Amino acid sequence: MAYEKDLITKLSRLKEIEPRNSWVLFAKTSIPNEANKEIGQNPSLIYKIGHLVSYVRYLERPAYIFAVLAFVVFGGIGYKVSQNSLPGDPLYSVRSIIEKATTGSDSSATFKVAERRLADLRRVVEGNKVKNLASATEEFNLSVAEVSRGLLALVENEPEKALQASRELVQLQKGKAQIEQILGATIGEEETSGLKSATKILVESELNDLLKRSLTSEQEVLLKEAIGAYQAANYQKALENIWMISN
Repeated sequence: MAYEKDLITKLSRLKEIEPRNSWVLFAKTSIPNEANKEIGQNPSLIYKIGHLVSYVRYLERPAYIFAVLAFVVFGGIGYKVSQNSLPGDPLYSVRSIIEKATTGSDSSATFKVAERRLADLRRVVEGNKVKNLASATEEFNLSVAEVSRGLLALVENEPEKALQASRELVQLQKGKAQIEQILGATIGEEETSGLKSATKILVESELNDLLKRSLTSEQEVLLKEAIGAYQAANYQKALENIWMISN
């Protein structure tokens, strides 16, 4: 009872909030669609949300109502339950919405998302969660496709950031290879091909830049090795040499 009184007080304070138009549009489109899809699998959650929303029906303005729903989903039940969810679990979509709202929208942010999807996939594989495998693999493949597009954008617009991001890229590829070894199967051949092409473009860009610079004899040796690795399509090795030259 004390919890509900405290919650009522917090909800009442929302009357003082004037949500931004962009947030209202986001709440109207994303939250209801995702919530309807997920809570249909959890009747008790429907009851809890309905019970709480009944306290705030006096807030007649639509913007306030959506702010209340956002509070319930992001700050209460949905947030706590969704954090440990995996692709294929109820409320995973709520977790996905929260991540999109809290993760930057720039190209480098795609790497952070891919790292999370890789961690999800690792949990699924190592925990032998067969029912989650297809969804976790699909989510990871989608994130890899985003990484490829994000990497190309960085190479074109912010080459220095692209080189920094390549370190995360290599770790992502190593983690993917480890999971494939456990599964005994390749994950997302098409997405992997796209990522390899983007990495190739990054290496080409960095090598062309280095060929224009004045290098020490040690750096020239590393550059020669990097070119050889590039010609052998070993882009990870080429990147490692480029890092050593750039440091």
